[in-house]
Amino acid sequence: MTQRLRPWSLLSCLLLTTMISGIIPGSSLFGSFIGLRDALADGTLKWSYRTGSYVSTSPAIDKDGTIYVSSWDHYLYAFYPNGTLKWKYSTGDIIRSSPAISDGTIYVGSCNGYFYAMNPNGTLKWRFVYHPSNFESSFFFSPAIGPHSLPSQAIILVGVKASTSTDHCLIAIRPNGTLKWRYMTPWPAGVEGLAIGYDRTVYVGVSGGQDMGTLYALNLDNGSLKWKYSAGPGYVSAPAVGAKGTVYIGSYDKHLYALNPKNGSLQWKYLSGGSVGFPVVGADGTIYVGSGDGYLYALNPNGTLKWRYRGFGSSISNPPNIGKDGTVYFGDAGGTVYALNGSSGGRAKSWSMFHHNSMHTAMPVPRM
Repeated sequence: MTQRLRPWSLLSCLLLTTMISGIIPGSSLFGSFIGLRDALADGTLKWSYRTGSYVSTSPAIDKDGTIYVSSWDHYLYAFYPNGTLKWKYSTGDIIRSSPAISDGTIYVGSCNGYFYAMNPNGTLKWRFVYHPSNFESSFFFSPAIGPHSLPSQAIILVGVKASTSTDHCLIAIRPNGTLKWRYMTPWPAGVEGLAIGYDRTVYVGVSGGQDMGTLYALNLDNGSLKWKYSAGPGYVSAPAVGAKGTVYIGSYDKHLYALNPKNGSLQWKYLSGGSVGFPVVGADGTIYVGSGDGYLYALNPNGTLKWRYRGFGSSISNPPNIGKDGTVYFGDAGGTVYALNGSSGGRAKSWSMFHHNSMHTAMPVPRM
């Protein structure tokens, strides 16, 4: 099935809309520009802002419309919906992680070894430093927020990349900025991505080291290992969680994997023509994922092909984004952004974009 195409130029990649779908997948195409296009109308520029350096992460959008963006110029930026700068905060070093928002607090890590919790007005709530063995550490993986009923019950998860490869770890931080637990890892490349399931299982994708290409499932409350699944050599993508709890991961071995959340057993896998990127899930359970072969794939929940769309031949590795009307947005490595008429009828309550939602919690909504 061929989908109707609405491609934009490289400039459009730099100034892509967040108003359509709530969030832009992280992409190196953003350079030092942050911007919005009202693509539902005519694709004309709504606003833009130039930071002092590279912007390589996905913005987070709060319920009040405030847009948070991190930059390599050391600043976390907050913008009003009209593009006016609300505030900016300097961490003193490069910020490579996307922000996450929970209960009004903005969480972001910096390459200076500190993890920050910010108030909505731009003041520092607390910062956390992790140096258990006197090694230098960096927080440049995007955090995730565990499900909770009260703000005091939240658990903030973030990967630590250390200067010593044996000291990489995943840590859980309490809302007051103290360490709850850590899981030491054999992951020299660190945490590829995080997701949290309905049953409070933390899914961690790993790239590099003796366990490269492995997905770990940990207990959110104490960090204990539940199971792990090896998808073969190379990386695995940040996971996505389907409406029934199924865990989806893309792999360097050209497969998309669907795993049973209870024990990590394989439900099915689909072979593409290239390394598989970050999956997202539509309202009807359709899984959308890009591949190094230049195709965007739409798969049925049982792993069969629904349709695929080939752009201009460049690799598609970043996560697609599903708009409220079901439109599927994605970019390729060649600098083109596409909008396809999706068939899933809108966003899922499970995983329609990078880290699940516009606040990047990586936490699915409760099942009905």
